[in-house]
Parts: sequence; C-alpha cells; structure tokens
Amino acid sequence: MARGLSYRDAAVLLGGGPETKVVAALDKLLGGALLVATAGGSGFALSLFDAKAELFKLCTDLIGGLGERVRGLNRYDRTRRLEAAHAVAVLAAFFEVAAELKMPRTLLPTKSEQLALVDARADKGLAAALVEFMPPLPSPHVPHEQLAADLRGCYAELTNVLARFESGLAAWVRLSRAEIDLHDRELATVPDRAVQRYEVLFRRLALEFPEFGYWATMLDHQATRAEVRTALAGLADSLAQLRIGRDPAGVRIDLTAKYQAVLRRPALTFGDGELSAPTIERCYVNPHFRVGQPRLDEITRTDWWESQPLRTDLQDLLVGHLTSPLATEAPLVVLGHPGAGKSLLTHMLAARLPASDFLAVRVPLRDVPADADLQTQIELSIRADTGTDVNWPALASTAGDALPVILLDGFDELLQATGQSQSNYLELITAFQQREADLGRPVAVLVTSRLTVADRARPVPGVVTLLLEPFDDSQVALWLAAWNQCNAAVLSSRGLLP
Repeated sequence: MARGLSYRDAAVLLGGGPETKVVAALDKLLGGALLVATAGGSGFALSLFDAKAELFKLCTDLIGGLGERVRGLNRYDRTRRLEAAHAVAVLAAFFEVAAELKMPRTLLPTKSEQLALVDARADKGLAAALVEFMPPLPSPHVPHEQLAADLRGCYAELTNVLARFESGLAAWVRLSRAEIDLHDRELATVPDRAVQRYEVLFRRLALEFPEFGYWATMLDHQATRAEVRTALAGLADSLAQLRIGRDPAGVRIDLTAKYQAVLRRPALTFGDGELSAPTIERCYVNPHFRVGQPRLDEITRTDWWESQPLRTDLQDLLVGHLTSPLATEAPLVVLGHPGAGKSLLTHMLAARLPASDFLAVRVPLRDVPADADLQTQIELSIRADTGTDVNWPALASTAGDALPVILLDGFDELLQATGQSQSNYLELITAFQQREADLGRPVAVLVTSRLTVADRARPVPGVVTLLLEPFDDSQVALWLAAWNQCNAAVLSSRGLLP
C-alpha cells in the first residue's frame, strides 16, 4: 500500500503555506509541532485533549475550501492538492472520533505533562506523532476494502499512541478499575469508528472531485464493470469530466492528429475484394486483466497471476493511475503474451488521452536505437511521427496544464535488438521520472513487454504491473460483431449470413 503525504506536509500544502491563517491556527493547537520543521516550534502549549474538536473543525475547513485551492492548477499540482486533502481527511476522521471520547476529568494532563506528551515508543511528542503520520493512499490497483483495512491498522496505531500517553499521566493511578475498563472499551472502538467517519469524508470528496473515486475504484458505475467496453471510448468520456487544461498547440496538435489517424485505419488489409476490415477504433475491445506488484521471482509465474482477481475495468484503472500521485513516481508495466493487445493499447491511449490534459508520446522501442538513452528515444519518436526535431525539455516545459505521458511499447523488442539483459531498464525509467519531477516537469510512463521476459528487468519500488488476459467468448463476440457489421451489406447482397 502506497503512503501519501505526511499530515504536516499535507496541511501546509493544502493551506497555502505556513503563513496562512488556517495553518497558523493548526500550528497553535499543536503547540508548534506542525511547523517545527520550518519554524522551530518548541513544546506543546495546549493540551490535545482540549484541542481535538477544534483540530477537526480546522481540518474540515481545509477540505471544504479544496475547490478554490485547485482551481486553475495544472494536472500534476491538482493531483498533489487532492493527495493532501486525502491525508487531512484521514486525520480529520481520527480527531472527530477522539473528540467524542468520554475521558475522566481527573485524567486531564497537568501543564508539565502537556509540555511532555511523550510517545514512549518513538520518544516523540504525541502532537509530533500525529503531524508526522503518513496515511495510506488510495490506489486504483488496490481494492477499497484493503485500503479500509490498512486505515484501520493506522488508526489503531494512533489510538495506541494516545493510550500510552494517558497511562503515563500522574492521574492514571487514581482511576478506579471500572473507569479504566470503560475507557479501554471506548478506545477499542476508535479504529472502526474512525474508518466509518473517513468513509463519509471520502465520499463527499469523491462527489466533488471524481479522481478520488477512480483512485479507490468505488465509482457509481461500479456495477457495470462486468460489461465489456469497446474502443476505450469510456476513457475519453471519463477524463472529459476531469478536464482542467487548455487546448494544445504546435507539436502537441501534430502528435494528437497522428495518433488519432492510426485509429481510423483498417484493422487488416485484404487487398482486392469485396470484404473490408473495420477500423481499429471500431473493432478494439478492452482486454480483461489482473493487476498487482509481484516480486521478480513471481512476475512470470502463471500461478501467482491466477491468484490475483480478474478485472474488467481497464479504463477505470488507467484513469485512476494517470490522475494519481503514483503515476509520476514509477512506471506502469503492462505485460501479456504475443497478441494480447499490448501495442494496440498504447495506440488507443495515445489517441484517446485528451490533449488538453495529457501530452502523450508513443515510443515503439523496436523503431528507435536500442542503445540510446530514454530522452533520445522520445525525441526520435516525435520526429518520426511529426517530422519535427524536438528537444524534450523544451516540449515538456510548454505542456502547460497537461501531464506528459510516455508510452514505451515493447521492452521485449529492446532486448531482441541489443541481445543484452537491460536489467536496469525500469530503474532508468524511474530515474528519468525523478529527474523530470525535480526540474518541475513531472511525467508519467507506461511500458509494455511480453510476459516471458518480464523477469529480465529488476522491479523498482512503487511499480504496478498489469497482465492482459486472452479474450473470452463474450469479447470474441463483440469483436466479431464489429467485423460483421462492417460487411453486412456485402454479405446480404450475396445471400450470406454473418
């Protein structure tokens, strides 16, 4: 499970900086712990036991103003603000439940104990433990039920921190056994109650910001996921509701035109004859898939992949990934046997990703020098598709609101061309992403490969891997229907059935 921003970083990012009113108020309630990294806070001036309700209110104020805070931001910055909002929501749920605890008044800490607030395990203040807390992040490859379970574990840890502090107070020894038992029973309910409050906050966020629903794979149309969608048309529709960018210009227009023209070509060429093939766009059918984060010794094993659930919501996963923080941190790897549809998927993505929000560049690795670095391969592919010599940093810096997405098709082709192991290939991609992010040009990357050679590239942290499955009977029927429809008139004129 991926970890998101810490509460400290999320509150400062979402609040607009350390000088803003709401961040200053949060910092005061936490006795300077929130801004200690930048402002050198010293100790805790206010008891968290008295501040939890106000902390919840300030957190909801931050989330409530999210629409204004993301207005006008580009795709990447919007994603970071939404990630921050999620971290704040996680802690807001905990603060709300903790504020409802009926603590014996005799247990309230003294002034000196307020200043200590020691976490015995980490030797950090309770407030510091809260602001440094990094909640798990919703990920489109992880079931929402797993996220809830992970959050429950995190809330249990925070509850234990609170309980350890309480049991160390001088007044603890004056509590009766009945008071202690009652309080322990209340504390035991905190994790489950906090998850329930989190679910309410999360659904509110998802109503206003659809990205949250895609991250957590809990959309309103979840019941329709068993249906096979064709042509990834739903991808463009889904991303349309998330549109924040402006219309592209220059090379981006040329790239989009090139990629969309590919979809209008016939799927096959028959030569002379009455029968014709439907266009690629018309006959494309989304493959089913499995998704996970296998170890190197698991990635080519059929039994490991069969233990992962079969999924039919490819477009939802792609939308969720490309609008999540994970996209710019590590590549998405798409595996499959020959003919599984890996290359066609990259064609569809290159054409379907809205050019207002994404700068898609498709790189067929068989057609570029195998010994060239990734930036050179990208630039050569753009030249081949548009006829324009392009400097990648210059192009990426003009992306504006759009997030660059590099589609590297055919890692196995690269291996065949070089005869070398290329075991560091994913590491090179991740290093490229890190460099671009450091320079203010974050980029998402997808790479395809045959399953049989996937173990020749060492995995890197954060990599999510898809395995495309062969067509089942229902998908074959959809594919055949497109071919029959394309040739219906010819077949009918000859007295033939499809």
